[in-house]
Amino acid sequence: MNHIKLEANTGDNLENEQNVGNLLRIIHKAINEQLDENLLRLGLTGAQWRPIVLLDCGDINTAAELASIIGVDTGAMTRTLNRLEAKGLITRKRSEKDKRVVELALTEKSNNLQVEIIKTIEKTLNDFYSCFSKEEFDTYLALNKKLIFHNLPESYASIFPDEKG
Repeated sequence: MNHIKLEANTGDNLENEQNVGNLLRIIHKAINEQLDENLLRLGLTGAQWRPIVLLDCGDINTAAELASIIGVDTGAMTRTLNRLEAKGLITRKRSEKDKRVVELALTEKSNNLQVEIIKTIEKTLNDFYSCFSKEEFDTYLALNKKLIFHNLPESYASIFPDEKG
């Protein structure tokens, strides 16, 4: 089934409600801008709070893994990690298993900050989605999960390991 119809050679396509990619980009940008603005009070930029949250999960502990998940190049990630290390929020240590690998860890300072980061993210997202009723939000989540399941089954399996889609 074709849900999207974009007309060729018209400038309307970029702003057209049929351009779902544009709508998703606007939503993504707005959420990230609000998160970044609200997390500045903790002394963190948008580039800096994300590695802290991801390192806290425990599955990720290298610059390359962080860069891949966040979607930046390793050079940008290294600069961000240098800033986090200078702020006393992460440590770097050579891996015992593979001396070529540098493992990252959170410090006590960032562990304490992590609680405030999560509270701020939760409040920001709740404010952003406050225009939805509970039922609308549940439908929104279900539809997004369906899209991930259909288009990115490996990601779905890793994000929702106990669900079948």
